[in-house]
Amino acid sequence: MILALALISLALFGYLLYSLIRPEDF
Repeated sequence: MILALALISLALFGYLLYSLIRPEDF
């Protein structure tokens, strides 16, 4: 449960970080 939550939060953080680095793709 906690592992799945950590994976989801990590994926969300990575997506937000990627959107900040490459805003032209969004």
